[in-house]
Amino acid sequence: MRESYDVVVAGAGPAGLAIAGALAEKGLRVACCDPDPGRRWENNTCAWADDIEPLGLAGYCRHIWPASRIIFGENSSQLLDRGYAIFDNESLKKNLLHPSITTVQGRTTRVEHDRKGSDVILENGSKLRANVVIDATGHAHALLEVSRDADSFQNVYGVLARVDRHPFDPDEMILMDFRHRFLGSRKSPPTFLYAMPYAEDYAFFEETSLADSPGVPFEVLQGRLYLRLASLGIRVREIESIEAGALPMNQAVPDLSQRVIGFGAAGGFVQPSTGWSVAHSLRMAGPLADHIAAAMGEGKSPEKIARQAWRTMWTRPLLRMRALHLRGGAFFGHIGIRTLSLFMRGFFRAPGDMWKVYLSNDCTIAGINRCFLPGRTD
Repeated sequence: MRESYDVVVAGAGPAGLAIAGALAEKGLRVACCDPDPGRRWENNTCAWADDIEPLGLAGYCRHIWPASRIIFGENSSQLLDRGYAIFDNESLKKNLLHPSITTVQGRTTRVEHDRKGSDVILENGSKLRANVVIDATGHAHALLEVSRDADSFQNVYGVLARVDRHPFDPDEMILMDFRHRFLGSRKSPPTFLYAMPYAEDYAFFEETSLADSPGVPFEVLQGRLYLRLASLGIRVREIESIEAGALPMNQAVPDLSQRVIGFGAAGGFVQPSTGWSVAHSLRMAGPLADHIAAAMGEGKSPEKIARQAWRTMWTRPLLRMRALHLRGGAFFGHIGIRTLSLFMRGFFRAPGDMWKVYLSNDCTIAGINRCFLPGRTD
């Protein structure tokens, strides 16, 4: 006999648990499927501090830096008066795991729809019945149909390390360090340092490629990272952990007419200019759960519930801005490190804190216009 639920969520990462928990808070019967639901979240999960404070999640952060800095060159930098946070993955996961969620261990392979609901089929052949199905499996998008896979990637290689010393202020997160003299004539592909100093002898250092097609090989990033650290006089004493990953940066927004609802990275939440999606997923979980619960309470069909859910997440202004973001992201794959540094210098000094607006997931073209024309309201 099939287990039956109001909602089945595929994926138990931050996005999956966030939407599953928000739906459970509404009194819905929710199952969350994952091949390894008890796994540790290993990747650094970060966000701007002012994005998570309204959500009441500051207490689930490992560290919050009061300010951030961008270093454009040897004698040029800019302090951003905006805090930066890294979550404590273990405590965040415990907070998001709502006690009434049914956790199902298994990999989702496909979904079969009928007029009254859907059957989610797991790899072992078992089925879960649901009125609504949400895919939160990240870039794998296990159940969603996508028109085009990403071909531009933000590749990173980083180490959390004990060092003799480093030159960075522990109260400042280093968002981008474009200094490249240590590379000599090897300027391509353009990469930069992303660093989170916890103490004078303890920090996370990561060499990052903003966006490139294909992604910059990890061995190139690793080699550059150690060359850079040596040029800064940083001697690594002990490596606590290593992070190497690839973020698809130009994945198309899924087909918004399909019955499976995408959420988080699977639903196109990855910001094409930054690669971030977790904070937006945490913010959107409540509004999306409100709409799904209300629509189910009104007896709407699964097809109408899905259509309304997609419209909640992807309004026309957001879709237009997504197209602009994708064009902007393509630009970064065709310029050198000097040009990239000069561009960022102008970008972060644009009027009206335009950079804050542009780097957000809910940015619109009208919002950017207001940065340059403060009196404009359309």
